[in-house]
Amino acid sequence: MKKAQISFNMIILLILALTVLVLVLLFVTGNLSKLFSGIESASPSEEETNIKLCSIKCTQAKADPSTCLAVWNNVTLADGTKCTDTIVNCECP
Repeated sequence: MKKAQISFNMIILLILALTVLVLVLLFVTGNLSKLFSGIESASPSEEETNIKLCSIKCTQAKADPSTCLAVWNNVTLADGTKCTDTIVNCECP
């Protein structure tokens, strides 16, 4: 008598079906975003990026003390944020 055997293709199909079922359940229950939340936090926030850019602009403005304050007061980033509105305090010499 021949034993019942499960083919390799059937095992792969079952694993794939279970993976899809788990992903669907995570999506329906709202837990899918928690699964991938670590990926999102890997990049710096917009505020952190603006602070870094304004720090760089402050260093550049300090290169010429005679125009430092005028340059610093007119620095605007690409998104419209003025560096004077950030927490970066540029003290001109």
